[in-house]
Amino acid sequence: MNDSSNIRIKRLTKRYDQALRKMLATGDLGAELKFITIKRLSLSKDIGHLKIFYANSRLQASEGIDYQQRLDEKIFLIQKVLAKQNLRKIPKIRFIHDPED
Repeated sequence: MNDSSNIRIKRLTKRYDQALRKMLATGDLGAELKFITIKRLSLSKDIGHLKIFYANSRLQASEGIDYQQRLDEKIFLIQKVLAKQNLRKIPKIRFIHDPED
């Protein structure tokens, strides 16, 4: 992979990260998901897959909320918002729980 491809991947990852953090902060994805912390994103070289590693600041069991399920239910909405940002290709999104250290 050449340098221009790496730069493109980094630039797109940053745009996806900013858009996702904004949606979480404003509550566009639901008030209960405001407690999700995005740890990192991993975009495939072909820009076809985006892995989003997250942690939650509240305990799942105590709230009775399945954050993974809620996030998975919001994937279509996230892709729709990303599509409005004039990006050529919208990746398939996968949320992966990454517990806090």
